[in-house]
Amino acid sequence: MNRRIVLVLTLIPALVFVGFMLRGNSEQPAQRLLVTGSSTLAPLAAAIAERYEATHPGLRIDVETGGSSRGITDVMRGDADIGMASRALAASETGLRAYTVARDGLAMIVNAQNPIRSISSAQVIALYRRRIADWRELGGRPGAVILVHKAEGRGTLEVFLHHFGLENSDIRPDVVVGENAQG
Repeated sequence: MNRRIVLVLTLIPALVFVGFMLRGNSEQPAQRLLVTGSSTLAPLAAAIAERYEATHPGLRIDVETGGSSRGITDVMRGDADIGMASRALAASETGLRAYTVARDGLAMIVNAQNPIRSISSAQVIALYRRRIADWRELGGRPGAVILVHKAEGRGTLEVFLHHFGLENSDIRPDVVVGENAQG
């Protein structure tokens, strides 16, 4: 057999094999979109992500919580594609564009057995500054007020503080919680 033919017959399978090895899996790897931030927005973002993924099979969207400040910081650093925030951007958080997707509200809650039916803004401020420490001072049954507060970096906390004209350093909570499910 001609030496050229043997060389060609040997090279063709080798080149085909190398081509398959270089090509690897014929499917493109899934693209990943990372969304981080506000636990308030996370359920909505997860539902939107699930529907979007269903119509875009090459895309995977991961939704992670950690607070509004985390979402904003992650986007500014390039660690996330989308940041979820339940507060307005601060003047120092430049180079970002905010889109409102929903509005939520804050509520003061008490145990169902507590006879208190309303509370003024001044009373809320006094509670959070520990000037009121017993329910009796608000017309309730005698007993210590257990003050539950959000962790720093949470958009909900920042909206609350702004609304009541408080600073985080003014607050003296009994319990600090992070995720919405906690409090």
